[in-house]
Amino acid sequence: MWLVHLRRLALLLALAATAATRGAASGVQSVASYAPYSVSCPSDNLIRDVRTARDLHPDEVSYVRSRQGIAKGALKDWLESVGDKVYDGEISKDGGMPSIALALSGGNFRAALFNAAALEAFDSRNATSVSKRLG
Repeated sequence: MWLVHLRRLALLLALAATAATRGAASGVQSVASYAPYSVSCPSDNLIRDVRTARDLHPDEVSYVRSRQGIAKGALKDWLESVGDKVYDGEISKDGGMPSIALALSGGNFRAALFNAAALEAFDSRNATSVSKRLG
């Protein structure tokens, strides 16, 4: 049984390496690609005291704002695909975007495989997920 897991892990690592190579070779540096790519480290200190932190770091605020338009369109498309009209008007308004998060377990190889499968199930680029109205 463990041999099957090792083979799957080797396949996942090979796929990740291929994706990373493609992303690096094409110069893709976009949040549309999940492939890792090189970036320069920020010059300022990103570590802050949790007890005094009341707001997000300005770079995090900028990132969240830049993603809201993309996320709003994706959420609206998904709600339309599942036939939900309840939130349609709310999402069109400014500030009507809900915050959605996924909590996934960690700790071992089985958890990592489950988490990868869960994320794949919610990915709108997966035809099976779209047909099952998840992605």
